[in-house]
Amino acid sequence: MNILQNQKAMEIIDEAAEKLRSIGLVCWVSPTDLREFGMTVSLHVGETELAVSAAHVAQGEGAVAPHLADEKARERFAHQVADFIADTAVFKASSK
Repeated sequence: MNILQNQKAMEIIDEAAEKLRSIGLVCWVSPTDLREFGMTVSLHVGETELAVSAAHVAQGEGAVAPHLADEKARERFAHQVADFIADTAVFKASSK
């Protein structure tokens, strides 16, 4: 299922964004199609429009990698994803 079609998940994200906006923060719900990795949605939160806009653009720039024709760029992206997953697993294990 495409995450954007998961109504419950999107309601939770939209509700969180509204609550954060109500306390004066800037929010942007940002979907990203990562090709074979799947569709994701991020909630960018910051104190300024500039910060949130920069986060959204940075995410978009990174999201280009899986779509590139350059095989080495796609492979590098896949390795970065794998490294991040491994690092996250170590962090979670050390936090317990």
